Amino acid sequence: MEDNNDNKKYSLSLSFNEITLPPVEDILILGKLSSQGKNGLSKTFDYLVPDTFVVIDVTHENVEAIFVNKRIITKISVEKLIEILEKKVFPYISAQEIIKVDLKVKISYDTIEIE
Repeated sequence: MEDNNDNKKYSLSLSFNEITLPPVEDILILGKLSSQGKNGLSKTFDYLVPDTFVVIDVTHENVEAIFVNKRIITKISVEKLIEILEKKVFPYISAQEIIKVDLKVKISYDTIEIE
């Protein structure tokens, strides 16, 4: 048997970029049966980015909790945020998943009258 390793060619595509820890900036949704627990993730967030995320417990068949960056809830109420996530994101989540959600809040005013 002949060794054909001399004729092998490799074609590679390589890319890399810097990441930040935690790799979540806005919202993390924790499924009820995910491999990571709420307490463990809370401790991880507290260790990596202290006082940045708030944990919100929810009552949903597949979702245990939501980790939300505090800067978001200074712009939108927790109740409104949960309402949006329940309608737009929760229907697509299985109990085993951990979902990263990117959310950008833009506030605008149509007309401002000053007397």
